[in-house]
Amino acid sequence: MNISLDRLVRGAKEGKIISFPTDTVPGMATIPTKAELIYVAKQRSLDKPLILMGAEPESLWEYVKGSDQEYEIWQEVVNRYWPGALTLVLPASDKVPRVMNPQDP
Repeated sequence: MNISLDRLVRGAKEGKIISFPTDTVPGMATIPTKAELIYVAKQRSLDKPLILMGAEPESLWEYVKGSDQEYEIWQEVVNRYWPGALTLVLPASDKVPRVMNPQDP
């Protein structure tokens, strides 16, 4: 079955869990506040935090904490390498729901 991107995005925004193709294995996603759905569906251990993905950096910055200088550096990296296969490991802000990393103190 072929499902449109609009339908997938709508489902995620409604708090449903969705599946989509990636360059390796199928991915699962939902809005951050419904992250527990992914733990349940995958029978994933709570000691394995989830990742936060976004189509553009502007949708992610509120979930990151850092100094103005750090944000500048991160934005430069994003401007240079995005779109593309880019992974950044950045400090999470208080906006990241605890359910995405239940073991975090």
